[in-house]
Amino acid sequence: MSAKSKSFVSAVNQVISGLAFSVALLSALPSQAAPICRDLFKTDFWSQNRVALSAHTYLTYSFDTELLLGDAMSFVTKHGNPGQIDDANSRLNRMAGPFTIEELADLTEYRPSQFKAFVLKSGTEDAFEYQMSQLRPSALSAVHAKMETKLMKATENFLDGVLLPIANQNGLPLDGEIDGGFIEVKHRSSESSPKTYRDFMKRLHGEFKKPQTHFHIALPSEVISYDEAAEIAHAIEARTVLGLVERASPSSDEDLLYNMTTFMDEFRNFSGSRGVIKLQFDTFSKPFPAHDLEIRQWRNLDDGLKSLEVASGLAERAAQGKLKLRPVPKFAMPEPRYGSVSSSLRYVARILAVSDRALSRRLLAYAKATVVTYSPLEKRFTQRPSDELISEIAKFIKRNDVIAKFDDALLN
Repeated sequence: MSAKSKSFVSAVNQVISGLAFSVALLSALPSQAAPICRDLFKTDFWSQNRVALSAHTYLTYSFDTELLLGDAMSFVTKHGNPGQIDDANSRLNRMAGPFTIEELADLTEYRPSQFKAFVLKSGTEDAFEYQMSQLRPSALSAVHAKMETKLMKATENFLDGVLLPIANQNGLPLDGEIDGGFIEVKHRSSESSPKTYRDFMKRLHGEFKKPQTHFHIALPSEVISYDEAAEIAHAIEARTVLGLVERASPSSDEDLLYNMTTFMDEFRNFSGSRGVIKLQFDTFSKPFPAHDLEIRQWRNLDDGLKSLEVASGLAERAAQGKLKLRPVPKFAMPEPRYGSVSSSLRYVARILAVSDRALSRRLLAYAKATVVTYSPLEKRFTQRPSDELISEIAKFIKRNDVIAKFDDALLN
């Protein structure tokens, strides 16, 4: 063999030896490295069958959803057989009514001249009284909302006798109950597969027009401490609040947010209070003890699912001992309309300080401008953000893609 050929063979052998060493090194890595590999190679979170946190624990997901009666009846009409639809109409008519024209006008807030267009089903003939089954879904929901506490037992009969059986027959395995008059459907147990959970949520939200869903993620207490669970809750509340600010409309009469927040030092003493995010420690016992992180508000379904994805990523960090615990922004008094905007802006600014100082400084300035102060002596808010300032912040958040940058900074 020539000297040139020997040199070539030697080079090839060195390459092969190097590859063999690399393979052996990778094989020797501990099994706990799997989540890190997922981060490195950017595997799609929603394609996973399970997010393992340790040899014995993994993340699980569940939900509860409030449904309007009109939405529920539309589902029954779409998927029920003729006998089931007749049964549903009969249950509706036994629930309440019949209503006079004056009563129906008061309950629906429409004038009789508007009944044909907004209140009564197409083809309903003029009459002196009308049955529940003759109402359009939106009008049915309006009537039910005005009378819900009086109709709890009848609504429960509708839920158990009609809605749940039809849902289960059509691939939506649901349980349910009446919560304060509302129809509430729940996950029968929980899901460990992000993909299965997302597919279920998209199906549920495709079937019902205005479902109000609360997402739950169970954080195993074996690998996630109280402080780590609270840190995850702070992060998800901050991204949720800024998302709600981004879509805020100053002309709206509704409060933007609930007035309880995880940024209050005392939030652990208010485990029954409901805010944008609700965190309860050691709530679940199966399949293993876990904290319940509940995401109660979101901009749209994709945004709510993104919050679940971010929370899952932070849970993985916590299980690996890599979740950084940050001081909670000072928060004195939650204000009903704009809740924890100031604390959320401050939290996001801290996270972005490393990657984008200029953006962080601007967010801190907005945080200072939106601080709420309350005078116990005067029993009123002496300082609160104006609607105009919130509109300015909303435009800034959207223009600078703040929420996406925040997500990236949290997980990368």
